[in-house]
Amino acid sequence: MLIISVIEDIQYLNKRVQEIMQMGWINSHSKNWSSCGILFEKLIGKEVENFEIPDFGNIEIKTKCSTKEEYVTLFSANPDRCLFEIEKIRDKYGYPDKQNKNFKVFNLGFYGNKYKRVSNQLAFRIEIDYQNKEVLLCSRNNYNKETTIITSWTFDMLEEKLNRKLRYLLMIDASKMMVNNCLYYKYYNYNFYKLKGFETFIKLIELGYVTITFKIGVFRYGRKYGQTHNHGTSFAIKEKDLELLFSKININHL
Repeated sequence: MLIISVIEDIQYLNKRVQEIMQMGWINSHSKNWSSCGILFEKLIGKEVENFEIPDFGNIEIKTKCSTKEEYVTLFSANPDRCLFEIEKIRDKYGYPDKQNKNFKVFNLGFYGNKYKRVSNQLAFRIEIDYQNKEVLLCSRNNYNKETTIITSWTFDMLEEKLNRKLRYLLMIDASKMMVNNCLYYKYYNYNFYKLKGFETFIKLIELGYVTITFKIGVFRYGRKYGQTHNHGTSFAIKEKDLELLFSKININHL
């Protein structure tokens, strides 16, 4: 059963989304191809912020405006095994940056149901250590099959992030087009969801439905030139698999 405050948030957003959908194509007054979510937040009267809390009351809002973008990012969480993990991974396992071969980057996603080759010698896979309550990134030597733990995330940290940010979700689909060098968006479909639970989340990582992607770049200019530019380590799921992690909320029964 949903609590009163959640029901009120859903009812308000449901009304606003329908009103926004009726507006058709909306000028974002931006050339930024990632402005879909920012525009929607402005339309519902929310100011852009970077706090790790739900976007509106109890509800996280996510927009997706391309059929080519299969995955929906749930949240970002760097490994919490020890300090400077991101720098260590970049230095030890990174590959040359396309623009400057002298610097390393590490932009790769990994799964719990299969190994992914990182180099001729190594392949990586996500594993779940239920005894110690950790999600592990492990490497396997392609020659002698020896495995090594690269880094990890504690259950406690991941559960706190998941429950704080994603207990309730509004997922919105949109289309986009460029007219006179400005982006227009049209919001056309939406659903509300309730998180099934942390145990389900961990199982979906193990089965390969939830992926973990590192986005470790390098500063190419300015005073931080050559230093690690961490864009976050994202946990994501395909939009078509959302109902493995969430239960759809029937707004007609609220």
